[in-house]
Amino acid sequence: MKTFLCVIILVTLCVSVSYGAHDLTCYEMIEPDTGTEWIEAGVPITPTLGIANLGEEAEVNLPVQFVVIDEWDDDTVFADTAIVDYIGPYPDSIEVEFEEWLPEGKCDEIYSFVVDYELVGIVGLDTDEDLTNDTISHNVTCLFSHDVGVIDMVWPEPPDEEPDRYDEGSKITITATIENFGFHAEHDVEVRLVVRDLDSNNVELWHALKNIKFLDWRGNESGNPYTIDVTFPTYDVLTDRHSQALECRTELEGDECPDNDYEVRYLPGIVEEGVALPDCFALEIPGSTISAGCQVRFAVPHSSWVKLDVFDVDGRWVKSLENNVFEPGRHSCSWDRCDACGRKVAAGIYLVRMEADEFSNVCKVVVVN
Repeated sequence: MKTFLCVIILVTLCVSVSYGAHDLTCYEMIEPDTGTEWIEAGVPITPTLGIANLGEEAEVNLPVQFVVIDEWDDDTVFADTAIVDYIGPYPDSIEVEFEEWLPEGKCDEIYSFVVDYELVGIVGLDTDEDLTNDTISHNVTCLFSHDVGVIDMVWPEPPDEEPDRYDEGSKITITATIENFGFHAEHDVEVRLVVRDLDSNNVELWHALKNIKFLDWRGNESGNPYTIDVTFPTYDVLTDRHSQALECRTELEGDECPDNDYEVRYLPGIVEEGVALPDCFALEIPGSTISAGCQVRFAVPHSSWVKLDVFDVDGRWVKSLENNVFEPGRHSCSWDRCDACGRKVAAGIYLVRMEADEFSNVCKVVVVN
């Protein structure tokens, strides 16, 4: 095996041999290899680099490093250094293994359900006479093992004439687009469509269930699609006087990212004349310093699913304040300074985050004793 590697190095790198006294190169990323485009969250990887000596002198006690960078926020999420005791003069080469790395998936950003990692291998030698060949890099995308979600819903537009809404008895055929964000192909994926009456405490008016027999994943080589359109049975509109929400949800057992499982859309409804609606989403907390509790005010320009959560300054989830559909208008809720278990939180800085459609905003709250 070593002879084979030496031949490869001789053939591919001979033109760049410096013939200097000291020159090491990180010439290959062996694990994961550079042909790997996708990796699976939670499946351990033993990083391995190929190191070669292009110099005339043997080298001892030299550091080799493997680094993993999350490209979204440019954070280093893994780093390990191995010390090579000895490598002979040109054309000697070795393989260097590092501590096990456990890739992590991502399910904490709106419409961000994959992680792009940059993998970097570096050989360090203080006396190296050619630094241009010391580093090798490769990019991979990390997917959860199982993750299916709804990415779109479409249905016929209502009639053009006033009022711009569906009459009772109108027939609507809804089609949802389902995507496999995961690392594995899926079988028998259930997809449910529910119509809710927003003016009657989200009472279910109608529902339908469809089954996707097979849905491939995006790293396939067979050309099978990893997205599919699901058309539901026709819905006969039950009332033209109430606002109605369409909620489509995938029901995959073992789904590791529930944030993308559902999509909520709204049928055109009736807005009473004289009601001034907000122009945009907004979040406000009157007074930023509290001791007992606070009011959280938020504006919704159109019917939307709104999530309000409290986090501590380190980003740890504390409590959910709202997770429901809200009609257009200005709304409020309260935080009683308690966590999800009903315990008073310690003094410090806390963050209230609002998410609705593609809107996201955070307000800071300072809790004092």
